[in-house]
This record gives sequence, C-alpha cells and structure tokens, in this order.
Amino acid sequence: VGVHVGSLMLDGYARFSLGDILIPMHTSWKPGPVAWGVVGMWLLVAVEATSLARQHLPQKVWRGIHLSSYAVFALVTVHMLSAGTDAKDVIPETIAVAPGG
Repeated sequence: VGVHVGSLMLDGYARFSLGDILIPMHTSWKPGPVAWGVVGMWLLVAVEATSLARQHLPQKVWRGIHLSSYAVFALVTVHMLSAGTDAKDVIPETIAVAPGG
C-alpha cells in the first residue's frame, strides 16, 4: 500500500495530493473508485494498528476489527476493477475472481 500511495503521489498523469490519498471523494480523478481504495486503506490501517495493540485490547474488540479485513478485500477489489488502468488484463481479473486461488 505504501509503494502504491507513494507512486501515485509522484505520478505526473493523475496528480494526487495528500488529501486525495487520505480523504474519500476528495480527488477529481475517478472519485468513486478511488474512494473505495481510500476506505480500504483506512480499514487496513485499523487492522494493522489493532494487531500491534492486541495485548492491550479486549478479544471482542480485536476480533470485530479484524473481521473488517473481509471488507478490505472487497473494497480493494472493487477499487482495482473500477480505478485500475490494468484491471482488464488477465492477471488482475483472475486474481479478482479467484480469491485464495
């Protein structure tokens, strides 16, 4: 995710600002599809942060947040298929329709 976000900020074609990367619907370039990726990124941050803080959290809280990883998968798949410039290539399509395959 870090490499993806960093490369977007350096990309001269779409010109993403920090706000575009961090705030859903902030960009003018495909705002809906990009928003799916931004929300997925924030959920991933929550999953990772709670992994690091697991020993300090109640099991129910940790588990509830970690179940959102299924939503992360769905969100980033929609993001890839709707915003990705290479989404119509055979490899991304195969990965999207055959999770865990």
